[in-house]
This record gives sequence, structure tokens and C-alpha cells, in this order.
Amino acid sequence: MLQRKTYWARRWHALALFAATALALFSASVALAQAEGQGKGQAFGLEVSGNIRTRSDYIDHLTRVCLTQVRLGAGTSEIEHLLRQCLLNTKIFSEVTVIAARRHITVEVKERTTLIPIPYLQVDTGQSRKIGVIMLESNFLGMGKTVASGASLANQGVSFFGYYQDPSVLYSDWGGEALMDHTRENLIQYRRKTVVDSFAETTNGFLSGTGYRWNQFSLKGHVGFRDRTYYRIDAFVPPNDHSFGFGNVVAEYSNKDFAFYCNQGLTLRLNVTQQAWRTDSMHPAGNADYLMNWENLAFNGHAVQIQISGGGVRGGGHEDAYRLGGTRGLRGIETKSAWADHYDALALDYQIPLQTYQSGTLTSGLFNDRGMIRMRGPGDTIVHYDAFGIGAYFYLKEFTLPGLGLELGYNREFQGLFANLTAGLSI
Repeated sequence: MLQRKTYWARRWHALALFAATALALFSASVALAQAEGQGKGQAFGLEVSGNIRTRSDYIDHLTRVCLTQVRLGAGTSEIEHLLRQCLLNTKIFSEVTVIAARRHITVEVKERTTLIPIPYLQVDTGQSRKIGVIMLESNFLGMGKTVASGASLANQGVSFFGYYQDPSVLYSDWGGEALMDHTRENLIQYRRKTVVDSFAETTNGFLSGTGYRWNQFSLKGHVGFRDRTYYRIDAFVPPNDHSFGFGNVVAEYSNKDFAFYCNQGLTLRLNVTQQAWRTDSMHPAGNADYLMNWENLAFNGHAVQIQISGGGVRGGGHEDAYRLGGTRGLRGIETKSAWADHYDALALDYQIPLQTYQSGTLTSGLFNDRGMIRMRGPGDTIVHYDAFGIGAYFYLKEFTLPGLGLELGYNREFQGLFANLTAGLSI
């Protein structure tokens, strides 16, 4: 009984420290945003129409931010094109019309449906089955804030989460976000097609942070806390229960232009996470991940997509390894089944628009994923894989979720022939 009381006391003490730190960070960002937001004057007149849920002053703010990207000497048609695309990049509007005069700008918008229950489905030819619902509002209060909550049920466990993001606190360049989640799942590690480890894991986590954006560059910092409990599900010995606190920094450059099925441009991202303390005997774990994603429209609207990603982890135990599989660059590997302390992945996609409807765009295309995974565990086995196949996707225009995806392919090193069916936020 004393041990259990000590466990809960430690857990709530860590949560209190986390909440105080997160509140201090968010309060600082608000104070800085207020200071920065003072003195912004009007250099032109702006007329907004068509908005029902989105606040006019928020569209005014977005327009002024977009105008900072206009080069000196730009002509009227160039300004109109840039403002239109910049407003579409918020993913709040399905259509934008801009008319720019000497000292006056007229903006007419058509809003996407942003408050929707999103069904989530992920099924593959392995053991992974997941279904759930996410309630998402990506234009909360008509100010571009995101509020989301959801739950999912899988053959490997159950999870739920709550999330809040403000990309522009008080219409400034500062942003803030917070996340809490609970997950229980059975995890199975495969080395090629052989099971080499397994355990059940229950985690409860909290994360909060703030960030600053300079045009196409952004820098975010987070602090968080996680509590992990483990159970045996097979002959393998599970890890010891523990908690830990961590810090995280994300640096990103992105000049993407949103276009529903092809977001044209380049994204570069570096994500570094370090555990500050943990309650078991393991050395605190740390990891660094990178991502490069480039997309462009070729002839007749064909989309070329290239993604390079990877990362490395040091310290901790096998429970701190990357749990890879099921995502772009790692198709043909069952979800979370490849546990690695280092990986590099390349994804090549070529999509062809087959038909455009009022509700969205249907595409089909080829994909090729290849890479290297250094498995965490005895021997640190290195696996080189190559997956290829064909996919069909439907991207929705009026709703803030991608749509449906079906992929068929072959990965000799892992699943062999595989099929992935996804719906909702997963494609």
C-alpha cells in the first residue's frame, strides 16, 4: 500500500511540475504576443465577404501576414495570386477570390466544413486493426485554432486523446499547443517475419509548449511527462514500470502550397527529444529525427512526391526504440512492429488525378519505399528493405480531412504481399 501511495504521489508531483512549467511557458508567450501585437496599424483597406464561421478580423490578420511575403515591386496579378494561395494554405477555405487595388483589397472566401466527426480506420494484411472517431474543430472560435478529441479501439488496445493548438496567439507570430493522451496496446516486435519480443504497454502522457514563426521558418519547444506500465503477454520479459519527464525542440522550414492532393513545395524538419529524468535504473533516452518532403505538380496535374526521413535513439531500454511501420517510407511493415534505434527511409510516390468531382479528387499512382532499419535488441540486426506497389486515393475538398486510401504492394523483407486500407486522418 505504501508503495502504491508513493507511486501516485510521485506521479501527481511530476504532473504539478509539468503543469506549472507549461503554464509559465504559455503565459510568457501570451505576454510577448501582447507586446508584439501593439502598434500594428492599417496601411490599406480590406473588405471581407463570404465568411460565416471565420471572424473577419482573423482573415484581416491572415491577409496582412501574407502580404509580408510579397516582394517589392510585385504587380497586381502577382499579389492577388500570392494572397489567394496563402489563404488557401490555412486549409480553412476551399475557394478564395482576391481583388487588389492601389489601397484596397477585397477578399471573398468559401469555407470548408471544419467541425466534423472524423471516422478513423486502418487495416492491413498483418495483425493491425484500428477503428475510432476523432471530433475535430480546426477553426475554433473562427480564429484558426484547433481543438480535437478522440478515441480508437484496436485489436492491440484502446486509446484516447485531447489536443489544443493556437497557431497565432492574439494574432501574433507566437503559437501554443497542449496534448494529453492515454494508450493501452499490445506491442509485438518482428525481425523480418519472426516474433522476437512482445509486451503490453499502458501510457498516460501530457505535453505542452510554445513556438515562434518567422515567415516560412518555425521553432517550437515542449515539455512533457509520461507514465508507463507494462504487462506480460507472452514468454518475453516486459520492461519495468517507470515515469519520465522530457523536453523537445522542433525546427522546421516549409514553403508548401496547399492543393488538396499535392502540397507543392519543400518541408525540412528536425525534431530533438531528451528525457530529463526517469524513475527506473535506465539512462534517460534521447532521440533526433529528420524529415525532408518535396512535392510538385508535373504535366497534366501529375504529382511527384519524394520523402526522406530517419532518426536515431540512444539510452533507455528497448521500450524507447522507434516503433516503425505502416507509414510513408515504411509501407509493407506492420504498424509499430519494427523496433529500431536507427533508421533511414526513402519514399517515392507518383500520383495521377483520374477524376475531379465537386466533393474532391480521385487519384491513383505508384509508390516505392526503401530504407535501412537497425533493430534494437540482441545483435542489433540491420535490415535493408524495398517495398513497391500501387495505390488509389480520394481527397475531399470541402472537409478538413484527407479522405480514403487503398494500397496494394510487396515488401519481401517483412509482410510480403500486403494491402492497406485507411480512412480519415491517416492517409
